[in-house]
Amino acid sequence: LQTRLARFGDTDSTSSFFTVGNGGGSLRSFYNGKEVDMRMSHIREAIHHVRGNWHLYADFLSRLRDLLLQLGEHETVSPILDTLPRFKQWSDRRRGGDPPEDYGLLRLYTTPVGYLHAFKIINEVFRTHDIDNERLVSAVFFVELLNIELFKYITEQGMRDVGFTGTVHRGLCLSTVQLDAFYQLARMPIRERFWSIPLAIVSCSMDEDIAVKFALQQATAHGTEHMHPVLWRIHVANLDPELLRVYHQYYPMSVVTTMCAEFSAYPEEEVVLRGPFFQLVHVYRRPMPGGAMIDVVEGVIVNTNRDHPSQMELGTDQDGARRLIACLVGMARAKVCQQVAGSYGLEADVSEYERVYLEERAVFDDLTTT
Repeated sequence: LQTRLARFGDTDSTSSFFTVGNGGGSLRSFYNGKEVDMRMSHIREAIHHVRGNWHLYADFLSRLRDLLLQLGEHETVSPILDTLPRFKQWSDRRRGGDPPEDYGLLRLYTTPVGYLHAFKIINEVFRTHDIDNERLVSAVFFVELLNIELFKYITEQGMRDVGFTGTVHRGLCLSTVQLDAFYQLARMPIRERFWSIPLAIVSCSMDEDIAVKFALQQATAHGTEHMHPVLWRIHVANLDPELLRVYHQYYPMSVVTTMCAEFSAYPEEEVVLRGPFFQLVHVYRRPMPGGAMIDVVEGVIVNTNRDHPSQMELGTDQDGARRLIACLVGMARAKVCQQVAGSYGLEADVSEYERVYLEERAVFDDLTTT
């Protein structure tokens, strides 16, 4: 059970990732503010390189194998390498001779060895601020393989346009400095209260007790008042179908999918989030049964993205499509944040989120009337 719990929380070996901002080192927990756009621009170049050179699949695969061997333990990583697919293609682009989908990466993700010695390594690459381009391309290729499987999976489940919604949870154990950074972030202007690790992969549980149990266990194990149990509550919302219809009206060839998928391989009801962009709504402390206290971080994400090769085929429409979907997601996120803030009586924030919504709506009107 403890091995499974580790999927839904962050241990002391990775707690340094949960520092808002740089923290003076190479590893970044999250990018926030304008840094998100800068980091995503860098990663987008790698995505375009991988998708535009899919005929170099064998070379990408070889470099990925080398990366995993360099960053992992040879005895543990070697068996994992045998599970990497010799070739893979998006389900809506498959040809007759392409091998059938076996969901090898998803099955690898649900194993303790695969999670700790493959996916965790790739996440660390995305969290390395000054990563060299070759390693970044290999990490992007790995996530592209996972994206292909998730796209097939959610299509088979009938969730391509409308995916998972609900509240998911992750347990954290943070130092006083790390926790204070989140409280400080919550006091910043609303448009600056967000963070992201583009393309990183996060497992959460729909069962809050699982995340709380992990956070409390880790804090107790540290045995110091300078480490704090934290519950990360993530409200996952979908784009309004009517807004999605408008997007497809303007860009009918652009495939829109979801970035969250629900798995049942674990009794903890796992939900995997890919490259989530979080809006921070509230941070507070609440009592737990038995007298313990836990800090709670409330965040919101919108379960909609355009992570599909069709985006590269839009040509000169790429920027317009990106602006429109960003505007639609901004509108949807502001509405959900407004609801969450209202549930905690944060009336000033409710008004601010309404203002953000109206600003995004004005952009939407401008984009769709010109």
